Amino acid sequence: MRCDTVDVPEVNRVRNRQLLPNAADTNTPPESLVVLTSYTRVWETFWELYGPNGFDHARKIHSALFTQTVHDTFAALGLALYWVPDSSSPRRIPYYADGQWWERVDFEARFNEFVQEPIIVPAAASVEVKVYENTAGEIYDQTVELQ
Repeated sequence: MRCDTVDVPEVNRVRNRQLLPNAADTNTPPESLVVLTSYTRVWETFWELYGPNGFDHARKIHSALFTQTVHDTFAALGLALYWVPDSSSPRRIPYYADGQWWERVDFEARFNEFVQEPIIVPAAASVEVKVYENTAGEIYDQTVELQ
């Protein structure tokens, strides 16, 4: 089995960012926040099975992907993987090596993975906002405090 990430612009390039309190920061006011970036990573998996029972084993694996049990197993393991039900059917691809034919079966399956990446960033307790006009100079001065 081989797994590669796939660039699907309408899926894995979309990012959702949230600014959240940092639970580990006990300062008042807080000195840091968490920027949580969430997105979907797309995986293409390539399955190669060898041997005289390769086709039956590939068929069983492929069929198992359609079951709730596989979905629940991924969830129980903490994997945020979701199978995209558009995978190819297993294909028998025998090959010739060392003077004889060997059995091989291939199929591909795609999975979406929900990814969250937290980054801790510094926070400011207050910020001073000043507005200037070209001719009149400073016309507004306000300090905004973090609540």
